[in-house]
Amino acid sequence: ATEFLGSCYCCAAGTFSNWQVVLPSAPSSGKSVTFTLRVNGADTAAVITISNTATVGTYVGSPISLADGDKLTIKCVPSGTPTVSTPHMSWSFNSTTSAQSIYGSGGMNALITTTRTNTLLFRPDVTNFQNPTREVIACPGTINKITIELSADSGAAGTWVFTVNKNGTAQDGTGGTPDTRVIFNNTGLVKSATFSLAVVAGDYLTWTCSFTGSPAVAIQMINGVRMTATTAGESQYGGVGSDLDTASTRYLPCGNGLDDIVLTGTEAVFQVNAGLTAFKLGNLYCQLQGTAGAGASAGFTFNLKKNGSTTALSATLLFTATAGSDLTGNVNYGAQDLIGLEVIPLNTPLPRFASWAAV
Repeated sequence: ATEFLGSCYCCAAGTFSNWQVVLPSAPSSGKSVTFTLRVNGADTAAVITISNTATVGTYVGSPISLADGDKLTIKCVPSGTPTVSTPHMSWSFNSTTSAQSIYGSGGMNALITTTRTNTLLFRPDVTNFQNPTREVIACPGTINKITIELSADSGAAGTWVFTVNKNGTAQDGTGGTPDTRVIFNNTGLVKSATFSLAVVAGDYLTWTCSFTGSPAVAIQMINGVRMTATTAGESQYGGVGSDLDTASTRYLPCGNGLDDIVLTGTEAVFQVNAGLTAFKLGNLYCQLQGTAGAGASAGFTFNLKKNGSTTALSATLLFTATAGSDLTGNVNYGAQDLIGLEVIPLNTPLPRFASWAAV
């Protein structure tokens, strides 16, 4: 109900279009739910209403112009006490500058009294900044802007510092690294950092929130990130999750927006509707935080799914492996196809945090 917590930042100029919302359960007769895109706290013309027995709504009107620095929110208004349902949504971002893509998250209880880490592009848990999950890169390019807004200032007694880490090394301007730090020192609620952090397929990223002195701790944050792909038309797509089960098949999140990283054996929980615009996923990369198995034949198999069926994209990590990939297969997704990522344990592996990504 607090708009700030449902917002994120757009870090590149472009347009919003091809918006679709899918509800697992229809609102029911005489009831509806209306979704509206808001930019900088104001409603736009992008509106979707899903009523009665319908479960899918689309906005195919004129694209909505977005500027670098805009704050984005989706407003949801029920009418007539509709059936409770968790919406899945997708939309297209067409960048003004070739090859740019945007990522963002909101409502994170980031600011606490110990240094914590999280992922940068696809968040495993949007309620906390405390999950030590690596985020693997599949799409080569450069990450070149971060914008953060705090719900309140840090206070005069301390400073908050957000830093990107690549392959375990802080990108803080020392040792020849770019300076990715966003620093809050009681001089404003919105801060940005621009830089050029080159990433290649197989790199992994984490994002650290640290502090000096005694900054205020009852603070939440929202953010946005810009990435420029080496090849125009490509972008990063993936997800991260908590400890993989050592005995049962589990499913990892696909894309952003989830508020829980607890994995499940029910595929529908983490399936994502592909939306209106056809696209292709290829170059699957998978990474574990620690070795895959307790024995030579122990490990995990990652399978990309389409409409509940296994696809040509698959990677197996065994024994001492912490990373694996499939660079030969690819999968075409069309309107309303369902995307999933299945992880199958082999011969009782060690429980691990995991991340995956594709181009």
